[in-house]
Amino acid sequence: MKKGNSFRIGISAIVLLLLLNSCHKDIYSWDHFPDPLAGKNQVAEYHLTQFDQYFTQPLHYLFGKKFDHSGKVEEIICSFTADLLPSMVLPFQLDLHIIDKGRKVYLLTLDTIGHGAPDTSAIIYLNAEGRPDSCVGNYRLLPSIAPVKTAWEKEFYYYKDHRVFAVRTDNFFANNFFLSSIDTIRYDRFGNPLSFAGNSYEYDYSRKAKLQFYADDYMQNLDEFYLLQYLGYFPEITSPPNVRTRFSTVVGSLTITNHQFDAEGRLIYYDGASITWNGH
Repeated sequence: MKKGNSFRIGISAIVLLLLLNSCHKDIYSWDHFPDPLAGKNQVAEYHLTQFDQYFTQPLHYLFGKKFDHSGKVEEIICSFTADLLPSMVLPFQLDLHIIDKGRKVYLLTLDTIGHGAPDTSAIIYLNAEGRPDSCVGNYRLLPSIAPVKTAWEKEFYYYKDHRVFAVRTDNFFANNFFLSSIDTIRYDRFGNPLSFAGNSYEYDYSRKAKLQFYADDYMQNLDEFYLLQYLGYFPEITSPPNVRTRFSTVVGSLTITNHQFDAEGRLIYYDGASITWNGH
């Protein structure tokens, strides 16, 4: 082989190697998925109105967020729809402070029983693409067994085609009692979630929306998964391509009507819910 040809082949190989490494970094770098805690178009408040008649002050139900000066989420006050009785909403409401440490996100709450020292209620572990790999939470995220201080839970999230498709939940109760379950998410060919853990959804396929947010499920013991939805980690679940028209749960079903959108195409209201967005 001539020396000139050998030189050109060597240069070509180096360029190809650099391109492959560049592509690898783009696909697998942990910040490939936008940080939902600092991104634009975050849901600042998602308010379901079903309990408003029982309270004189506005509720953070399902959740409301607080932001720092840069627009990053630093606190979330939230509840879950498994708390069906009005008397259960406030006692099981969580006030979580968010500490972002890169591949780990800590959710802290004040220990009102002790001396007000921060208590780590949950830790979110992010994978190489910046998506949740797992989340571990203590008894505070398990309202149904809140008195059992030794109880804790860990969830694992599995992905296919850039969408979460399964959630494994490991519950650790008192006296070494352990329970594990797996729930899968089924999607239609347009990318709209159709069912998950006893919940199912219907859509108007003639209508699309730029940004939406739905969290009407009966959440059972999957509080961590829904907390991560509140924080924006699973937009494929909360913001489907088409307008949702009905949801059914293990405790009933409801037709979703009167959708309203802002000038930027973001869902801001439907009967029974209002959505406030932070950022433009």
